[in-house]
Amino acid sequence: MIDTEQFIIEIQQNDCIWNKQERSHHDSQAIHVGWTSVANACVHKFNELVDKQKSEKIKDLKIKWKNIKDNYRKKCMHKSGQAAKSDKPYVYANILEFLRPTMENRNTESNVAVQNDREYTTDNENDISAEANHSGVSEEESPAVHRKKKRLQKILLKTN
Repeated sequence: MIDTEQFIIEIQQNDCIWNKQERSHHDSQAIHVGWTSVANACVHKFNELVDKQKSEKIKDLKIKWKNIKDNYRKKCMHKSGQAAKSDKPYVYANILEFLRPTMENRNTESNVAVQNDREYTTDNENDISAEANHSGVSEEESPAVHRKKKRLQKILLKTN
C-alpha cells in the first residue's frame, strides 16, 4: 500500500509531472524519469521488478495521481459564482495547494458572434419578444430560437 501523503510529496518534487509551465513537462523522457523517481520512492523494491512490472506500477501510480488531482479539483476549485459547499474539506487539500496555480479557471472566448437583429424587427417579432421576456426567456437568443421565431412570424403573416 502506498502512503498517499508521501506519494503527493514525491509528485510535488518532480515538476515535470504536474507543472505545465515547466519546460520539461513537454519532454516525455523527463516525465518518464520523474515517474520512475516517484515509483522508486513509493513502491517497495521497485528496482527489483522486471520492466513489465515496473511499467504496470508506473501506470497504477499515474491513475492514482489522476484520481487525487481530479478529486482535489472537484472539492477545492470552484467556478466563479458557484456557491460554496458545506462539505468537509478534502483530506489532502493542504498538501495539494501547490497545484492551485495550475488549476485556475482560464478566460474563455466565444467563437459565436453576437448578432443584433433589432434593425430587422417587425411588430410580430416585438409581440413574440415581449411574450418571451414575460415568460422569463432571455432577450439574447440562440440562432435556433431566432429561426423558430422567423418561421412563426411567416405563419402568422400568412394567417393574417
